[in-house]
Amino acid sequence: MARLKSKQFSTELTGSYTISGSLTVQGQTILDSLNTGVDSLIVSGSMKVVDQKVSSAIASSSIFVQNLGTISSREKAGIMDYGDGFN
Repeated sequence: MARLKSKQFSTELTGSYTISGSLTVQGQTILDSLNTGVDSLIVSGSMKVVDQKVSSAIASSSIFVQNLGTISSREKAGIMDYGDGFN
């Protein structure tokens, strides 16, 4: 597997790219499109969001959609408090 170091290329890349094979990103990834008429991320096929185990701790996976909320495992689901009248 080829490894590229950041000093080997410009930190700003423009244009279109095709990657054949697997792509692993270690760290945060931000997809920021200033063109509101174009989707920033299109997934064709299946997608999986899974928990991550770091040492002995488990970070639960979730997807947050602004103005809609968070999709997560049942253990992390929010508790709704409807007040005293709904016991």
